[in-house]
Amino acid sequence: MRYGATPQEACEEAIKRIVKKHDNWKEFQVGILAIDKQGRYGAFALHKGFTYALNKELKTAEAYG
Repeated sequence: MRYGATPQEACEEAIKRIVKKHDNWKEFQVGILAIDKQGRYGAFALHKGFTYALNKELKTAEAYG
């Protein structure tokens, strides 16, 4: 986010880096959450099913694979 990315873009980029570095990425789950100073948030995961809570509301992150 320090380079101007939104929280969502930063989460997606972090997951893409994990996929590049780990050939076995399909064997484990990683979910990333980010929030900026303005309260904007993002979430992204390797696989479907990564659920998180935000202000008492359950949400499901988009997934890479």
